[in-house]
Amino acid sequence: DNALFALVKAYIDDPIPILEALSTDTWAQQSNNLLKAGGLPSWSAGTTSHANSIPDGWTKEATPATYQQDTVDVGYGKYAVKITTDAATEGMNQTISGLKPSTKYTIQCRAKVTAGDTAQLLTTGATTNVDEETTSVSWVTLTNTFTTDGSGTNVVVKVMGKANGDIVWFCGLVCTEGSIVPALDPSPNDEHLKAIDYQNA
Repeated sequence: DNALFALVKAYIDDPIPILEALSTDTWAQQSNNLLKAGGLPSWSAGTTSHANSIPDGWTKEATPATYQQDTVDVGYGKYAVKITTDAATEGMNQTISGLKPSTKYTIQCRAKVTAGDTAQLLTTGATTNVDEETTSVSWVTLTNTFTTDGSGTNVVVKVMGKANGDIVWFCGLVCTEGSIVPALDPSPNDEHLKAIDYQNA
């Protein structure tokens, strides 16, 4: 197709005009992950299985038995966090501040579990919140949107095991403004984003 060939050639010769032609929503999401350390690159508290080995940038949600860095079984990027609970709804959370009032945001992560367990991705503080879960023993993507209230109140993002004794994994955590599904760059030290229009994928 001559039109497609011309578009590809134009992009190779000078990509800037093509990129500038993207929607504002898409363009903004390419450089603004609102979650800190979504690729879980830093673990100053330790990487081995321990109650305090939580990745930097994240806060304990209740008191799980252990957190652990996983560099072998990873669903996206280089690092995953493995969480073992000793009570219901335990894991880790992060508060996002500076949100726009009455605005839609998309959140996404990769998750998996040990057979019979349940991993959850939740938000609190928004007008409409995210409440996603999986029982998959293989890596799957959890994603949905939340809408802030009229004041842009802070929203808390939580990734958790649902029940006592659950063993769950998470990685590739991203939150961006708009309704296009985002994804972390595979490099955990590079928080630039690529945008994927899941409705047209």
